[in-house]
Amino acid sequence: MRNKCLILLILVALMSSCVKVKQCYISDEAKAWFVDDDKRECIIRDENGIERGFHVSTPSIQFLEESSSSFMTTNKTERESMDQKGYLDYSTGYYVTVTAGWGTEVNVDDKFEIGLHGLPFTFSLRGKTLTPVRKESPKIEFTFELLESFEVDGVSYDDVLYIQLVEYELLRDNDPIEIYYAKHYGMIQYTISYGITYFRLPAE
Repeated sequence: MRNKCLILLILVALMSSCVKVKQCYISDEAKAWFVDDDKRECIIRDENGIERGFHVSTPSIQFLEESSSSFMTTNKTERESMDQKGYLDYSTGYYVTVTAGWGTEVNVDDKFEIGLHGLPFTFSLRGKTLTPVRKESPKIEFTFELLESFEVDGVSYDDVLYIQLVEYELLRDNDPIEIYYAKHYGMIQYTISYGITYFRLPAE
């Protein structure tokens, strides 16, 4: 019995020493899509002239663990994931999440997701290239364009992601049908399904 316990302890020690950990980090290019610290507070105005404060949180960071085992060896992958949320006074808002190395392979594409009022738009992000990922359940179809610049209320923003909803089978009145989202600034303009458009106002 004593010998069996000793052998078991040795095996456990050997298996512990055979853990291979691979860490996947989000690229600097992907991190540029989060809102800079000095741009996290602004005013949003709708086309009826109503203004409300807009607040964006500091990005939160976590590591997602994945593991697979074979005899005497355990492979572990730790993927960096960053999340940032923005919201209007007295209202739900948007979120952006980026996860490193999306897919079954390590460090292939980052996963980029932007959601507004609970409706998510998901992309595969490789370097500067964004590829839409369409969801089948519930069905979400959208088009997108990466604009070199876009002007809102007299201010020109560089590197703007323009998203246009094509089809969503569970569409609600406040779901977004158009989004303009700029690197470093976040949400700069969006239109919800009952026709109201919101604009980011220039900093004072």
